[in-house]
Amino acid sequence: MKTTIPNRITVARIISVIPFLLAMLLENSDIANWIAIACFILATVSDSLDGYLARKMKQVSDVGKFLDPLADKMLVNVALLCLTVRGLFPVWGLAIVLCRDFAVDGIRLIAAQHGEVIAASWWGKCKTSVQMLTIILLLFGHFCNFGWYAIICNSLIAAMLILTVVSGCQYVMIGWKKYLKSK
Repeated sequence: MKTTIPNRITVARIISVIPFLLAMLLENSDIANWIAIACFILATVSDSLDGYLARKMKQVSDVGKFLDPLADKMLVNVALLCLTVRGLFPVWGLAIVLCRDFAVDGIRLIAAQHGEVIAASWWGKCKTSVQMLTIILLLFGHFCNFGWYAIICNSLIAAMLILTVVSGCQYVMIGWKKYLKSK
């Protein structure tokens, strides 16, 4: 397997940023929270950068199509788990996100058995963007105790969960039609 710059960025996000983010989010102090915000934003920027570079350098690969969504899920799920532990994200919301991710990953595994790679859809990318924005605002919420801030965060959580369900249903429909429906 040829290692590309975009794939190296993705792998770096998985092995360096995510564990450090987890440690900072579990610390739950002011300084740790600022570091967590910086780590999460860095990981989000690197997610955009690796995709941009892959397209610009014509290095889009099946490995990248697999690793990038995996890195996104790891990043988002680690952050949401920590925010749930802190009481800033609902447990049932985390359950929805995790169930959707398991379902989509299962469909991707079935597709891989058929020699196909299912790349992230527009709905999936939109869901990920809203998830990342929501997490960033929830992390900044550590420093904001304004009523209107909670309304904005709760609205984003609702939008995020709706997009999570919609994008998950899209993948399930693709998987059902292509791989699961009895022929």
